[in-house]
Amino acid sequence: MPGIESDATANTAVVNRWRKAQVYERAWWNDQGPLRLDYLRNMAVLVEADLAAFGDLGEGSRIVEIGSGPAGIVTFLPGTRRCGVEPLEDYFGSVEEYMQFRDPEVEYVAAQGEALPFDDASFDLALSDNVLDHVEDPGRVLTEIHRVLAPGGRCWLRVHSYHTWGRFVRRTIERFEVDRGHPHTFTHEALRRIAQASGFAVLHDSHDNHAAAWRRDLTAGRRKEFAQALLFTNRANSTFVLKRM
Repeated sequence: MPGIESDATANTAVVNRWRKAQVYERAWWNDQGPLRLDYLRNMAVLVEADLAAFGDLGEGSRIVEIGSGPAGIVTFLPGTRRCGVEPLEDYFGSVEEYMQFRDPEVEYVAAQGEALPFDDASFDLALSDNVLDHVEDPGRVLTEIHRVLAPGGRCWLRVHSYHTWGRFVRRTIERFEVDRGHPHTFTHEALRRIAQASGFAVLHDSHDNHAAAWRRDLTAGRRKEFAQALLFTNRANSTFVLKRM
């Protein structure tokens, strides 16, 4: 049947694109050499501040981070159960520098966000920092996060986003896979729609100023950022606090 065949071809292309992104991601980290991961402490403070208006993050919280990378923000958050999910965990878990930085009480799991290896309602908080544009299927990831959160549980989500023109240009040139690490491109509004379609209520959302991001790229003194400024494809951070209904 033509419809089934075309769907299968499209799905294969998506999976292949994601696999290329994973290869790129591993190579990127491998090429960085010794890294300072102290910024994760600052990120943990930022997460707690964003969540404070919607209830304290207590010592009894159960927390999962999707895309925890070498250590994750989760290693600096309080909780009785803390898990980091990362498809490249076999790599990150083999690097002594990262292992020494991690809190040994955090459980790290090699898995994709599209198929979280946890029971329903297992966590009170999920977080994901600039990961959703790297995954195979963003909608499935958010649906899985919704599933593993307890009713009323919250999700802190931060993703790079673009204005409408920037997204159009990026999606056009991505046919040539110019940015292998990022298979997906979002506007702030598109991220909100995906979150709501996955069953979440949006408690809070904010995004950086695109004009400021354009000026930053224009004056960065690096070719990549200068090209982004010329094409008006500069990115900003979109941050959401979501609630599982």
